[in-house]
Amino acid sequence: MVDRYDVYRQKRAPLFDHAGVERITYDSITTCQVSKDELADMLAVYSDKGHCAIVTSCAAPHFEDVEGIVATHNLTAGRRTLQKVLIDWATARDMYKNPNRD
Repeated sequence: MVDRYDVYRQKRAPLFDHAGVERITYDSITTCQVSKDELADMLAVYSDKGHCAIVTSCAAPHFEDVEGIVATHNLTAGRRTLQKVLIDWATARDMYKNPNRD
């Protein structure tokens, strides 16, 4: 998993927009690790009261399931007064095409 401080220091998405403008302050980040079975419930908790949840890591065999959980959350978020959840994970394809990777 990419270290969140590295993402912040390098001004990368989703913490910064394409122009390098901060979207999410470093001090506002909270991390949470949950099982796939608990994900829907935790997304509801962490996307409430104006907070934003971002799924940043997932085991490859669970990509489709997790994308489905997030999509279901986002379809119903508005009527539950929750924020939409973002996905920002890197696949192996993303990592190996990066020449700056360690």
